[in-house]
Amino acid sequence: MNIYTKKEYIELVTIREINAKSILRKSKKIDSWFISHYGMNLYRGCNHNCVYCDGRSEGYYVEGEFGKDVSVKVNAIDVLRKELNPKGKRTPFKRSFIMIGGGVGDS
Repeated sequence: MNIYTKKEYIELVTIREINAKSILRKSKKIDSWFISHYGMNLYRGCNHNCVYCDGRSEGYYVEGEFGKDVSVKVNAIDVLRKELNPKGKRTPFKRSFIMIGGGVGDS
């Protein structure tokens, strides 16, 4: 996929399709930065390539080169339906928001 801006050509991004084992990421507590017990990402990686991103140092399980390779979780909807189904849960979810895209892809 080519990404363009008005002024310049940025770079070529590699997009892979992967099957996710899980989508929801559970936090132990709500903090003042992320106001939720749960987060989810439908992809791993990012094409913004920000120099200040903590994903660069943390890695966030990105396959390939950070800032150039993105993995899309093609089965995300099915996995999320399964994870949100209360009949399949041993412990119920805490009442909370679910942050969407709250990271580079840590779930």
